Amino acid sequence: MNRDILHKFCIGQASYEEKEAIKQWLEADPGHMDELIAERALLDLILLADKPDYAMNMKEPARRRSAFLRFGAEALKIAAVAALALAGGIYFHTKKMNDMALAIHTVSVPAGQRVNILLPDSTSVWLNARSEIKYPSAFLPDRKRVVELNGEAYFEVKHKGDAPFVVHTGKCDVEVHGTTFNLDAYSNSDNFSIALIEGSVKVTSNENPENTIILSPRRKADYINSVFLASSISADDYDTYRWRDGLLCFKDISFTELLSRLEKCYDVRIVTENINPVTNYAINGKLRISDGIDNALRVLQKEAGYTFIRDSETNVIYIRW
Repeated sequence: MNRDILHKFCIGQASYEEKEAIKQWLEADPGHMDELIAERALLDLILLADKPDYAMNMKEPARRRSAFLRFGAEALKIAAVAALALAGGIYFHTKKMNDMALAIHTVSVPAGQRVNILLPDSTSVWLNARSEIKYPSAFLPDRKRVVELNGEAYFEVKHKGDAPFVVHTGKCDVEVHGTTFNLDAYSNSDNFSIALIEGSVKVTSNENPENTIILSPRRKADYINSVFLASSISADDYDTYRWRDGLLCFKDISFTELLSRLEKCYDVRIVTENINPVTNYAINGKLRISDGIDNALRVLQKEAGYTFIRDSETNVIYIRW
């Protein structure tokens, strides 16, 4: 089977005729299923490495090509874990195709980095630093499209008829159809926050499934002490989600809160000594994430007037006045 056709099928761009050809090819030889799964894993690695020559061979529109991954391959750790089992089909409802739906991919993003991936249903996902997403190689038609998230992600969900899109997190589940939203759900944090840009979402507490909230556009919700707290998104709030552009934006937050954001972004611990009143001041500004935490602290140092020392062995930064 032509490799380009297999790859088009994996990203949901195969024509009806090409799908039928793949169906017949799979039925002709049981070994072809292993080849298809291997090609899917290879495709993910190629996209993650952002190979321009391959993108040109696929003859996709420039807009769609640019929506794939935009970061150095060395910055991303990807594992394609084949969890094959007996089940019944995808697209053509065959047993072999359902095996492919059970092949789970895991994408993890290191501290200080971000990545954009395209799911099998053409849903676009931006992953923030220290985030991880798990998703299948293919989604079954007319079934829930389920992914798992640990971290922060910005979703642009492709509408697929009666097949809702579900994001599992440690604290809550989010169910949508065609929607754009930002979700902050790190498993090692007490915070859970979702901001809806467009569309509609339903959020359900994992500890109490009867505890739900439905958001409308330009609304956000925080899950605090088992309670959903909803509020409106102001124009300034949208800057918060510019981490996709590689920017850490902050407005009217305390120095202490800013340090907490730096800890999350760069996976470090920051200890403040001899607390200065500046820690209670409202701070505004933008930092480029790729410049690193040392540069961020030097920029803030000019305003706050502190010194800092980094212990590379313990990954702790000490700030003193």
